[in-house]
Amino acid sequence: MHNGSSDMQSQYRTGICDLPIELIVTVFRQLDVPTLLACRRVCRLFNNVDDSSLHYKIELALAGMQDGPPSNVTSSERLRMLIFHQEAWRTLSWMEKETVPMLNGDTWEFFGGVLALADGPKTLVFRQLPSRLRCLQTKEWKVDVNDVTVRDFSMDKGQDLLIIVDVSEDCGIHLRSLSTGRTHPLATSPVLNVTGLSDSDWSFNIKIFDRFVGVMFIPMQESAVDFVIYDWISGELVMHFCAEDIRCFAFLAKDLLMMATIVSETDACLEIYDLKPALDRPSNLIRAFLLPKGSLDSWVVDMSISSDVSSCHPHGSTPPFFVSSLNKLFTIAYEAVSGTGNTRKALLFLPMSTILDHLANPRTNNAVKDIPWEEWGPHGTRFITLDHALSDVWICHTYGMKFVMACNPTSPGQFQSVCLYDFNNLSIRRDYLSFGNSTTLTSPSIIEASDGIFAESIHTHLPCRCHLKDLPICDDGKYEAVMMSEDCLLAVASDRRVLTMFAF
Repeated sequence: MHNGSSDMQSQYRTGICDLPIELIVTVFRQLDVPTLLACRRVCRLFNNVDDSSLHYKIELALAGMQDGPPSNVTSSERLRMLIFHQEAWRTLSWMEKETVPMLNGDTWEFFGGVLALADGPKTLVFRQLPSRLRCLQTKEWKVDVNDVTVRDFSMDKGQDLLIIVDVSEDCGIHLRSLSTGRTHPLATSPVLNVTGLSDSDWSFNIKIFDRFVGVMFIPMQESAVDFVIYDWISGELVMHFCAEDIRCFAFLAKDLLMMATIVSETDACLEIYDLKPALDRPSNLIRAFLLPKGSLDSWVVDMSISSDVSSCHPHGSTPPFFVSSLNKLFTIAYEAVSGTGNTRKALLFLPMSTILDHLANPRTNNAVKDIPWEEWGPHGTRFITLDHALSDVWICHTYGMKFVMACNPTSPGQFQSVCLYDFNNLSIRRDYLSFGNSTTLTSPSIIEASDGIFAESIHTHLPCRCHLKDLPICDDGKYEAVMMSEDCLLAVASDRRVLTMFAF
């Protein structure tokens, strides 16, 4: 018997595929990228949805980028710029080259795409480096700080923040506006005073992330390191360490601190601290990620950590896109000395996600502080040996998920080529499928026990992409180091007092 009611219900039944394409696009724009990619695999209709804003959203995620603030640049224009920007970095095809002279000062900083050089003890000169591919213009400005003597400094353009350490009398950490040099308007106290330090006894390691500023006071002689962390806005002292085993530190993410510590001649670790106070926690130390045990024929003498991502987009500028603060790589230089006095060096590449994923794992026993290397290191990092030392002065060699290193020495301390390592996993996977494995390293890196660094052979498997390129020969010789930011490489020739910028 014919059922007219069923025919009518079938006639008016509508699924999502029957919606106008404009409504499907509107729905897709509300999805996160993993869900959006899953939807595109459902059917041909969904896969063929052609919308520049959706394509741009996917490309941002693959590149490890965040969308910039609103402007008159459309999503289709941003998409085109992003694709060109990624391809230029993949092939190291810079757009322009410029020589920047060093000034008459001993201190400098390179952070968030801003190069700062001291010009004497009372003046700092800043230069926002350009990018044709992100439509950023060169901007230069000078800050005179006649009321302090600049012993060292750091900066965060995203917060318009300039930190100056002055130890001419009592040690003071001065909180200034990067754009004007005046006291920062958000700082409750213009100066954070640290007692017991003198001008001739210390060097400094200064880092900023969001509300936190950390300053490590490193003695010239063998003795304890003083390390303070302040909430620079409220002026509150958050943590204070005084210990001989601390070597360096980095802000891991919001409210988390990572500290490299040498425990004994053969043991070192990365300690993770929570910067938030907690009444139910007796210590701010939440985990210690153990590094491989050192060789019995040598001892660990030093470690240093490099990374560079601001906590927000640059203050006063409107980049179309920028590296996500969650897309962060730490490079940890590891140095050991044998009984015969030979120095052996290795470099650990550690994505922030390796640590955060382990901390968030519900199966992790909160009562266990020490995490063995075997549980986190072999597949979450890459460890390589170095045939030459990284510069301990020109240290800004990491940005986002990329690391750059001068290579192919022509003489001691002089190099002619640059090697770029990229650890952005999503981008690597796509390039591997598109271009093959010519530049993608998926086989393990092996440090043999016979290398005299670690007690046992170390195998690490984190994929990366490598690209080697010769630098143009400079007028008077080669380069001694290469640094990087989001938009440029900066080659150093300090003997000639010049920096050469290769901008993208």
